[in-house]
Amino acid sequence: MPFINYTPDIEAADPRFEKSVQTVIAKTERYIAGSVTAEGTGRAVRDAHAKGYGLVRAEVDIPDRLATEYAQGIYAKPGRHDALIRFSNGSPHAGADARLGGATGLALKIFGIDGSMLLEDEPDTRTFDYANINAPIFFCNTIEHYLFIQELFIEAPLYFAQGAPGRHRFFRDFVTGKETLEQDQWAWDELFAFLTVAQSRPINVLLSTYWTMGCRPPRRLHRQGAFRAGRRLR
Repeated sequence: MPFINYTPDIEAADPRFEKSVQTVIAKTERYIAGSVTAEGTGRAVRDAHAKGYGLVRAEVDIPDRLATEYAQGIYAKPGRHDALIRFSNGSPHAGADARLGGATGLALKIFGIDGSMLLEDEPDTRTFDYANINAPIFFCNTIEHYLFIQELFIEAPLYFAQGAPGRHRFFRDFVTGKETLEQDQWAWDELFAFLTVAQSRPINVLLSTYWTMGCRPPRRLHRQGAFRAGRRLR
């Protein structure tokens, strides 16, 4: 696939996007508010990557004389940037690692990046964020997928506590989008990508390889760029 320089006209606007985003935000707020008691910790947790393993200071080096296809966006200008990394478990629940699974995340915040932010309340922070997980393919293709996948992840302990019947219902609801998807749009690709993540074995987070997560064309899953302990891999 050839490299494409980004321009706003590349993106196809989804007329349902803003409404779906507000739905996700409302669900997230309800989950976080209820997690104070539901998680049994007396503290609120996030709706994903709830358990953090540590915060690490880092440095990101953007080298000079990059190939033209790479030298765009934040990589167009060489230099060194301070950064912070948060290592976390991918589960929306807190608790023992043995119960949370092997999916882990690396959240990278780079400082000193020129340009305006998309966030209306933080237009001049001069930061850039990467969200990474320890799997090469992301399991959520669109905001419509996230609407039901978010619920499934939060409810997963209830499904799996019921044994084989619960597992079967979980996978059925995943594929069918809780019966919101037409049959020719069932989320088989997304389910197979999720199973790859779910089968990850827990290892030292500093020894994991992490991939950036991004959008992809419909019905085709792409591998993303990789990081190992905060360092960009070729």
